[in-house]
Amino acid sequence: MPRFADLLVEEVRRKREELARVIGGEGDLRNYYGELLRRVWLSDLSLDKFDGRVYGVDSSCDDIDVVGGGSILISRAIAVSVGGDEVRKL
Repeated sequence: MPRFADLLVEEVRRKREELARVIGGEGDLRNYYGELLRRVWLSDLSLDKFDGRVYGVDSSCDDIDVVGGGSILISRAIAVSVGGDEVRKL
């Protein structure tokens, strides 16, 4: 995970308000997580972005339970192309 520390800091800064809501336990968490998944993560997944030249992909995740029933899931992935280019996602 240290190799992804810069991406973690960037994501925390970008999603500060959302993280505060999760940690604070405000509202209906099931609806909140469902909307968050659709809005933030699923919008990035698109088959037309795949060009078939990926050499390898690795990923892992971990979760942090917070007061009020919230949970923060951190996942990371790296893909390496045939040409040696790396793509990191957090």
